[in-house]
Amino acid sequence: MKKAYSNVDITLIEDTTAGNPDRVYRNQSIRVFSETPVKETGVDGKVSIANFPSEIFWSGGSVALMNGVTDVRIEQGGVTIMSGSLNSHNFFPRMIDGELRFGILTE
Repeated sequence: MKKAYSNVDITLIEDTTAGNPDRVYRNQSIRVFSETPVKETGVDGKVSIANFPSEIFWSGGSVALMNGVTDVRIEQGGVTIMSGSLNSHNFFPRMIDGELRFGILTE
């Protein structure tokens, strides 16, 4: 699924003992690519769910902004669109065609 959002607030959260405050970037534009979670029933009858990271393209972001970030929250009009851990394994933050690409693994 692909969706574009404008006028979103992006909150970058560091999980540190340094006490750094969350950084909020207001009125940003993003594009989100996400896949539907996969649900399968095993031979033991238990249902397993596989979530995939959402891929975010942020036109106002930069790789330097993501240093130390562990979690990201994206809100629009006070409503949380998505929130989760920064995926630094598959979708590590990098610039592509002038946009910051990063991944969020939502719960």
